[in-house]
Amino acid sequence: MKISGELDEREVNGVNEVSGLTASKLPLELRSSLRRYQSMQTSAFICRAEGDNSEQRDNFNNFERSDNFYYIVNAMPLIKTVCGKTPKWGNDCYFSANATIVGDVTMGDQCTVWFNAVVRGDVNYIRIGNRVNIQDGSCLHTLYQKAALEIGDDVTIGHNVTLHGCTVHNCALIGMGATVLDHADIGEGAIIAAGALVLQNTKVGPGELWGGVPAKFIKKVDP
Repeated sequence: MKISGELDEREVNGVNEVSGLTASKLPLELRSSLRRYQSMQTSAFICRAEGDNSEQRDNFNNFERSDNFYYIVNAMPLIKTVCGKTPKWGNDCYFSANATIVGDVTMGDQCTVWFNAVVRGDVNYIRIGNRVNIQDGSCLHTLYQKAALEIGDDVTIGHNVTLHGCTVHNCALIGMGATVLDHADIGEGAIIAAGALVLQNTKVGPGELWGGVPAKFIKKVDP
């Protein structure tokens, strides 16, 4: 399979040339996807199948076929509708290539979702405030019909964090590799230490530092 090139910033509107291909040749649903991803200022790729070599095509992960064209979605964030729910976000958000955001997810302005992070709102909703930083490799998920995930403003979620069906209030910091389980409540300005395990139904007060496995109160921290 031969990659024909990287999209530029021009509107895909049926008359412009895109990566050497005439946009009018692209199916409507593919053109719509390109507009959406271009608006996020990410890169997308179009490639044309050379012959019908299925083994060759299988060497490319995460592509979608539409007529003769293949849209390689692992070159950009994967934004996917699940059960009729499509992710929504505000202004000035940044999603790294291979970040995944699916289902009933709503986030505010100036949020970032970094490499290999997954925000999966498939069985319950996820609500994320403004200026939330979701770092590389983190997984945000929910509990079916029982525990949604709610995150306030100005929250930092470190590398490889798991947040599952919990509530994280404004200005909290979740340290690298920490796990926060269903119905836990992390207070405003609280800090969860790296590697901590916050068990179900745990209530972490505002401005508290918790750490350990299972996590326990350590001390109060300055705002």
